[in-house]
Amino acid sequence: MRNFKKISAIVLVIAMLFSLVTVNVFAADNEFTFTYKITAGGSDITTVGAKGGTNINVEIYMPAGDYAMISSGLKCIGHVDSTKVGRGINFDKLTVSNKYSSDTSIKDYLFFKANPEEGVITVKADEPILTIPMTVPTDAEAEKDVELLSAPDGATAYSATNTKLTFVPAAATLKVKEGFDVASAVAVKGEAEVTEAAPIAVGMGTSLTKAVEGVTATLKNSDGTKTDPSYAITWDENASYKPDDTTAVQEVTGKVTVDGKKTANATTEPVPVKAYIQVGKINIATDTDVVIDKVKDVTFQATKEAGTVEEAKILKEAAKITSVAVKKGTGYNGTLTLSNWAVSSATKTLESKTVSTITNDVPTTNFVTLTATATASGDIFEGTKAVTFYAYVVPAEIDGGSISINNPIDNGYVTANITVPADVVAKMPKIEDGDDKNVQAAKKAKRTVLVTVESKKTDVENAKGEYEFTNDDIDKAIAAVEAATAEKPADPITVPTIKVDKKMKELGYSSSSANKTFTVTVTVGGTQLVQKDKDGKVVPVSGEVKKATSGNAGGIHKGGSTTTTYAVTVVETKNGTATVSPEKAASGATVTVKAEPAEGYKVKSVTAVKADGTNVPVDEKALTFTMPASAVKVTVEFEEGKDEPSVDPTPAEDKFADVADDFWAAKDIYTLKDAGIIGGKSATEFDPEGDVTRAEFAKMVVGLFGYKATSDVVNFEDCKAEDWFTPYVAAGVEAGVIKGVSDTEFAPNATITREDACTILGRALNKVAQSNELKFTDADKVAEYAAPYVALLSELGYVNGYEDGSFAPANNITRAEAAKIIAGIYNAKNTTVTEDKTDAADTTDANVEGENTTAPVEENAEDKADTTDTIDVAPEK
Repeated sequence: MRNFKKISAIVLVIAMLFSLVTVNVFAADNEFTFTYKITAGGSDITTVGAKGGTNINVEIYMPAGDYAMISSGLKCIGHVDSTKVGRGINFDKLTVSNKYSSDTSIKDYLFFKANPEEGVITVKADEPILTIPMTVPTDAEAEKDVELLSAPDGATAYSATNTKLTFVPAAATLKVKEGFDVASAVAVKGEAEVTEAAPIAVGMGTSLTKAVEGVTATLKNSDGTKTDPSYAITWDENASYKPDDTTAVQEVTGKVTVDGKKTANATTEPVPVKAYIQVGKINIATDTDVVIDKVKDVTFQATKEAGTVEEAKILKEAAKITSVAVKKGTGYNGTLTLSNWAVSSATKTLESKTVSTITNDVPTTNFVTLTATATASGDIFEGTKAVTFYAYVVPAEIDGGSISINNPIDNGYVTANITVPADVVAKMPKIEDGDDKNVQAAKKAKRTVLVTVESKKTDVENAKGEYEFTNDDIDKAIAAVEAATAEKPADPITVPTIKVDKKMKELGYSSSSANKTFTVTVTVGGTQLVQKDKDGKVVPVSGEVKKATSGNAGGIHKGGSTTTTYAVTVVETKNGTATVSPEKAASGATVTVKAEPAEGYKVKSVTAVKADGTNVPVDEKALTFTMPASAVKVTVEFEEGKDEPSVDPTPAEDKFADVADDFWAAKDIYTLKDAGIIGGKSATEFDPEGDVTRAEFAKMVVGLFGYKATSDVVNFEDCKAEDWFTPYVAAGVEAGVIKGVSDTEFAPNATITREDACTILGRALNKVAQSNELKFTDADKVAEYAAPYVALLSELGYVNGYEDGSFAPANNITRAEAAKIIAGIYNAKNTTVTEDKTDAADTTDANVEGENTTAPVEENAEDKADTTDTIDVAPEK
């Protein structure tokens, strides 16, 4: 009978197999079979077996396919729960053999078939059609096979096409394991026991939880012949465990709860277990807590054509990065050596005109992937690891600023005057109080102006000088941009003059060699600053080394040619007079306006206007402005009234309002004032932090040593007979202590550095130091010509440097510093008593409160010199 509704039953036999095999097609045209899987506690034990009393599940499978009807007879052992019957099958009746059961009321056979209403039964390969929960008989003989499901005499099934299929019977058994009482537990990781002789190897700083991760226990009976693996361990709080102890193997303890669900018998008390840990170096390849730092501050220029990047250029720059910081937690720091740099072949294309900064922050667009081999060494880290970094794109060029450089002498330094577009500065990141060290470094890189002169020597690094924009600079730029209009755009931001850190001769340049021309590169936040000629073409910023006759300062060059200077004129005024200094200035120079109102009048306003009619910002207090690249007309308006003094109008008699009695150099300033060697900027103001010009220092030295000139005529074109400083320069030159910056120039208005001031004073003292060894931390920065004189003044106690141990030879000397040094010499010259040791110690030229690194002036207000900063000061010879 082949009709769907007339089929009565198929005898079902569950075959005992050593592994589950799910048949996805019928075994033959007219045959099919059943397979099964036995599980306990979620684990497959079909081929493993279980001990008596273990709760198991028998999962019944049959070949995947569509069936019209299935019927089967099945003998079972143990308890069967009808709720576990599989999907799509109706439970009819269960029979359990009374071989292992006293329940004789249970019949002998289990049948299941399709509901006629459900139609065709679809069987899936990975889903059991019936799951039968059972318990392995407790009286089953150990190491024997116990029958779970006996084979019926036969079973039948019909395919979806009502074709009768023949069942292939087989027996179903499970091996019974013998349980045992636990005698001990052994810690195991992987395949190896964690013994004192074979401990777990971890790096320094590894916590106990991390160290014992993945360690389980294997249970053993008393003679070790029976084992039960993979039990969880509850670890004790091991206060004695030390993550830094590399001297010995450390023992840690725990306990194991035996639940009796596997081979071992359940216990009422936890079983103790021990493991052993050996702390050693931190392996950078395997320790997941290791953090490799970022690689910073390296830039390269991408190819400008076709938006591609030259791989060789990237690798050349990357190869300069030889190390990177590594850390674990907060207490373990080291350095890794980087080598074998490579560029990913899939990421070589960038947008055109780009510069990339190497970092391991993954960018979102326009980047190149770089790899390197990191190798550890030292007492903390070990191992080797391949690391990945990224080169990401920033704009290649900043236009709208300006660059001008001096032409130095052979032994001179390159200095650069730079302006940066206000909108570029306005976008720079501000450093906040909460920024950590890494964040501050990243922000600094984005707001630093870097001047580079390439060295011609392979063993000498390029010369560099830099300036970091401050938060105040950024605020001023933001204000300028917000106030700008289409008719009056924001003026560029002027950078203080930058001086590079190596002399031209040191870099391999010389006026007498082929290497006398040089090119300067300027970057702002890693992006190249460019300027264009009158035709709009980008031109190199270049210069030429001058012959070192007597210290030629040379002219300032811009784009390879002499810097253009622009006229500063004063519009005719009423009720007072006005002058400017200098009357011609290069872009970026500081121009000072001197306004003298008539009796009964005061200054109302000072305005400066460029040739195109736009205003130039004027410092209303100092009456100064920064020269633009344009001629400027200055207008000073006076009104009736009297100017309010900017300082205390009634200072103590013979005292300066800005030099308090407790000021660190007050005693020296007033000593020299009383001696007539120095004066104030005015009757009430000294300006202790102001700079000293060469002319002013000449007057101080001549006054200190009492030099007299036989003639007021000098051979310097910039020292005219009517100039206030010419007699002092003449006296100093005739005494052999003062020299010019060239045979025809003295540069009276240029500021003087600390090392040049020492050079002049050293010549005047006409002594030789007992030792030329300098104790300052930056002794290598002192010029060769100045070193003997700095050593002499240091040995005599006239200069002691700054609190951080540095001397800062290239910094301008301040008026207070100059007073300190000169007063020391003056006091020594005018006493016949051995100087008190306390006073000698007080001859430091460092401001205890934080010394300004510029230089002192000494002339009175009417003697004030031109302080334009467009003249490069050559070193004294």
